[in-house]
Amino acid sequence: MSKKKRNIIWISGAYSAHSLGATKTIDSNMVSEIRKSGIEIVWIARGIDNVGNDFDLDSGENYNWITEVVRQFASLTLRVLGKLNFKNQQQLLLFRLFDYLSLSIIERNNLVNNESVLIVRNGMSYKSLVYAKSRGARSIVHNQWCHPTTQFSDLKKGYLSQKIGFTPFSASRGELQIRDYSVANMQWSISSLVSSSLKNNGISNDNILQSPLGVDVEKFKAVNLIEKKNKFFQILFVGNVNIEKGVHILLKALDITGITGIRVVFNGNIANYFIPIFNKLLIPLKRRNIEVVLNPGDPILNYQESSLFVLPSIHESFGLVVLEAMASGLPVIVSDKVGAKDCVNENNNALIFTSSDVKQLAECISYFYENPEICKKFGLESSKIAKDYTWDKVTNRFLERISELN
Repeated sequence: MSKKKRNIIWISGAYSAHSLGATKTIDSNMVSEIRKSGIEIVWIARGIDNVGNDFDLDSGENYNWITEVVRQFASLTLRVLGKLNFKNQQQLLLFRLFDYLSLSIIERNNLVNNESVLIVRNGMSYKSLVYAKSRGARSIVHNQWCHPTTQFSDLKKGYLSQKIGFTPFSASRGELQIRDYSVANMQWSISSLVSSSLKNNGISNDNILQSPLGVDVEKFKAVNLIEKKNKFFQILFVGNVNIEKGVHILLKALDITGITGIRVVFNGNIANYFIPIFNKLLIPLKRRNIEVVLNPGDPILNYQESSLFVLPSIHESFGLVVLEAMASGLPVIVSDKVGAKDCVNENNNALIFTSSDVKQLAECISYFYENPEICKKFGLESSKIAKDYTWDKVTNRFLERISELN
């Protein structure tokens, strides 16, 4: 940040720093790398009291936005809403509570001035953005999703194709996102897909800061690139098992490949509404001796034991799991609706297919299955490419962009 050295106030989303999600996988790593660079940064997040052992966070100023009293109140409220099946209202209540408490921390501790850069999560930080603007600070919104209009359109098609009659997110959440756009100076886009969705919905390219996410290559270091532990062919999917991730597309593609005697691992939790769809699509696969395993939890062992990684999402603003698979030495297949396609080298470490095109995905899977040497070659290339997306490199590029803010 040679052009203008600013202090940064980084406000994470409403979810805990201890649970899988952006706060743990993205924010903790980037805040840690920023502190290593010597730049003054304040981190406001939920549940960060004890994460310093894992990241270089103890050397700076941290604020846990949720006190024990508030935590108990919020937990009780969310449980009541959950019982009433108001999932969207539950999420919106959490977002608004987070926004209110984050602003309280900023005001009480006088954290923002005209040399500050405020970085916040989209849809959760309107009050903080307005306050920062009143104090002369610059602000950047981290867009973890595409523009809500684009996201809703993509997901609606997927849900209707499987005769699912409910919306994937509420119109109110989209309104919160759009409201944040109107106040922030810049939109942090994590992929070309997000950038396109913003531009297609009226946001100027001059107000878009595109910067990708990173990966811990040491944690996901490639193991047994030449000889995998498993002698049979194993396909890996990592993420929530649902419509949005395109799991139904993968299962249908497997059905038309004609491949037999392989294993497919779904490393994630299955959505309740998706269970009957999932079970129905398994029937023809079982007849061909294709073993399908649901295995939520830490994916590292599955990365190490798999032959091929597939992420067939119908909407995926980025997809950190793609970089994790690459760092683990896997060839990858992604749909053109996966933001991390920006990071692959098509036809060298990855194949990209048109989202929802079952036949095209089947051809990609068959290509790797029939060419084990190509699998090894692509896997080696994946591990090389991933090294250009370490958190320190990604964060330094991000900081260079921030230094250019007027």
